[in-house]
Amino acid sequence: MTISSVMPHAFSAPAIERTDLELSVRRLTWGLVFAVGLLLTLHLLSAAASTVWDVPERLRHFFSLNSEANPGAWFSALQLLFCALLLTVITRSELGRRHPWYWGFLALGFCYLSLDEGAQVHELMTPLMHSVTGNSTGIARQGWVIPGMAIVGVVGLLYLRFLLLLPRRIAIQFAIGGIIFVMGVVGIEILGSFFKESMAAENAACDLKGDCGFSYNLLVALEEGMEMFGITIFANALLQLCLQACPKLGVRVTG
Repeated sequence: MTISSVMPHAFSAPAIERTDLELSVRRLTWGLVFAVGLLLTLHLLSAAASTVWDVPERLRHFFSLNSEANPGAWFSALQLLFCALLLTVITRSELGRRHPWYWGFLALGFCYLSLDEGAQVHELMTPLMHSVTGNSTGIARQGWVIPGMAIVGVVGLLYLRFLLLLPRRIAIQFAIGGIIFVMGVVGIEILGSFFKESMAAENAACDLKGDCGFSYNLLVALEEGMEMFGITIFANALLQLCLQACPKLGVRVTG
């Protein structure tokens, strides 16, 4: 980020030197990929270790991607917030002024997703949906999934025109990242819900609200991995857009 300041001529103090902060798209993207890979590896190693040794519950919770208030949840929330900040930068640039409502609402949406990832706001929908449907099995057990799918469908239709207005390469990355993310959030979540119920019917040790063996932890790794890699693809596309937008804002981004 370029910071410069020129003192009025009435003062004899020297001007502040110009400073450049160079952001490398490639390095930032590979940094995100490395962090995702590390979190998935630690999750699977802790899950495998718990099948052989009596691993303390707090240690399993610390590395599990199926738990909250741990490094995995923190990284996911931070990753979404990073995208929200990039979208805000683009919105305030000349590039973003061409379609301010699309970019602005997308930035707000990612701010909400970051908050939701950290505070689990969507879980508040689950008891409400249970009271409406009177069912707490299958898809209905994850009550937030039903309104979540409706919201995804509406947003997808509203943003289809916007996607077609973007450069082809960026649009493809947006689409691929979004599909991978949604399939992880919704698709694997539903599959995991049915899998856990079938496991609980066969094994009393399976906790519907917690751990359910190594096989289930593999599904968790797939779900969380798809979410984080989907956002990484989206973030890479946003960083490429900043190559065009940021020179207008005095920020220096390299490929």
